Amino acid sequence: MIKRKISIAIIIGLVITLIIVSFKYKSLLEEYNWQLTNADLGVKGNLSIASASFGGNSLSVENSKSYNYNQAMSQIASATQLFQFTTYNKNNNGLLLTLDNLCNLMKQDEYKEAIVQKSELIYDALFKLSLNPEDKQATENLSKLIDEIRQKK
Repeated sequence: MIKRKISIAIIIGLVITLIIVSFKYKSLLEEYNWQLTNADLGVKGNLSIASASFGGNSLSVENSKSYNYNQAMSQIASATQLFQFTTYNKNNNGLLLTLDNLCNLMKQDEYKEAIVQKSELIYDALFKLSLNPEDKQATENLSKLIDEIRQKK
């Protein structure tokens, strides 16, 4: 009789533990999905702001336009830092390296004029990536632009 009561108590304890763990798991899964969604939106937003900074006549080698250049650089750096936490990392992992390369070029003054000259093309690639960060063609186009900028130095 005592063995039976102990068995029933153990089963009840295990069932209660299983219920608690399943609720906790569901809560953690919802939080993870929320964070993943926010990271995805963050990268898209950063790329959108960076592309806007490259658009039109917003960039030039003049000091008065350096705000947009610095803003674009900081947004690209933010996207680079956040990218590894997104769903896009699995489908377009080349974008991380491409954005990091662009950011590193922008930090060097010797490339600034070449970047400004290619600003419309960079704008176009970043705009496409802000709409779809999994776009491998836009990533490849941006990578080619970076190579061209390095050669124009």
